[in-house]
Amino acid sequence: MSIVTKLVRGIAACAFVLFPISASAQTQTTARLAGTVRDATGAVIVRAEVVAQNSATGEKRTATTDGSGDYVLTSLSPGTYHLRISATGFSAALYTSIEAGSSETVTINAILKVANPTSDVTVTDTPHSAVRER
Repeated sequence: MSIVTKLVRGIAACAFVLFPISASAQTQTTARLAGTVRDATGAVIVRAEVVAQNSATGEKRTATTDGSGDYVLTSLSPGTYHLRISATGFSAALYTSIEAGSSETVTINAILKVANPTSDVTVTDTPHSAVRER
């Protein structure tokens, strides 16, 4: 057997051994949370803030909805999450105990309600000195 034949067989053997390792290394081991945010009329909400917090570690991940009202949080550690979705002018939506497993995409579509109007009062007058009686 020639040296070239031995070399080719050695390379082929290495390729067969290494191929399963590289294929398994590409297997997804993280979780994803995704969905669409809409208002009560069905219109999408753009630039809504989506915050996922891992219940066990406290780690937070944030995303913002795109022009279609869609969001995706990728590369999350598998576990249990709390999700808060908020947008200006709307009441926040809160979701708890979301189980996100390895290689899993959990879809959470949210409908945000218009927030109750609030008013702020701005005082621009300077306070008067209090007079103390003795």
